Amino acid sequence: MSQPKSVVAVVMAATGAILLSVGTLVGGAVTSAGASAAPSCNSITKSQAIAAGFKMATGPKITPYNDQNLSANATNALGETIDFGPNAIVVSCVSPTDLKALSVAAQGSNKPVMTATQYLQYLVKTSGGSMKPQSIAKITNYVDFGNGKEDGLGSTATASGVRLDSFVAGHFIVLTQTVPASAKPSKNLGTFAKTIEADLNH
Repeated sequence: MSQPKSVVAVVMAATGAILLSVGTLVGGAVTSAGASAAPSCNSITKSQAIAAGFKMATGPKITPYNDQNLSANATNALGETIDFGPNAIVVSCVSPTDLKALSVAAQGSNKPVMTATQYLQYLVKTSGGSMKPQSIAKITNYVDFGNGKEDGLGSTATASGVRLDSFVAGHFIVLTQTVPASAKPSKNLGTFAKTIEADLNH
């Protein structure tokens, strides 16, 4: 197999050569370094948390979700846990792969896999009325309140009060935990949710 060749498009001008584009030719196709990566939970980063206003964000400590054995996960875990510390925010990112496992656990393997929207509605329906609609930065969101012992995850596990938010971002579900458990979403949370929703919804 021949080695990749540099492909350079050059337009000659009076002042010299103008480099228009550089690509890599592999197997007859030109790839672009500017191509956007597929949406992934990996796109949720500490720099995003800090930019949103969670200046005390640390880590994050990432705990993968066990799709093969759901009972092996932490009690309140849904999807990958991305923990930015007790003074910032704890995020759960439910990927399409996670959704498949969760959907089967919820309704069996003989029914179609639920979409992110359908599974979030399932969570709302089975919450006993505790998950209430409350938009964040014009994003359809559901909010719940609890305490660290019963509802916390990671850094929020010992908090006296926790605010829990859940929203759909493309084919993903994002759940966040913040303290204190304020009735009104903070500006930081709104900015963070808007950023994550845009990143995962492309």
